[in-house]
Amino acid sequence: MSDDIKCIHYWTVTSECPKCLRAELGRTREQLNAAVTLLAEWCHAVDGGASWDYWDNHYKEARWGKGILRSLIDAEIAKLEPLEGEP
Repeated sequence: MSDDIKCIHYWTVTSECPKCLRAELGRTREQLNAAVTLLAEWCHAVDGGASWDYWDNHYKEARWGKGILRSLIDAEIAKLEPLEGEP
């Protein structure tokens, strides 16, 4: 949250509002839990010797799924340097 955004709870900046900070913490925890779940499912498939088709489904879900992490993943990918052979 930006410091210059006014809070509707205490009419102060959001970084000083306990209710806004708790809400942000809740969203962050939800995103972390979703990321850990995606990674755990992917690792479990690999460790279990799953076929490429099954393993690939976890990649597709992480890369193109419409979960709560979609915008965060896209933003991080945009920061990465292009891979060899990419335009």
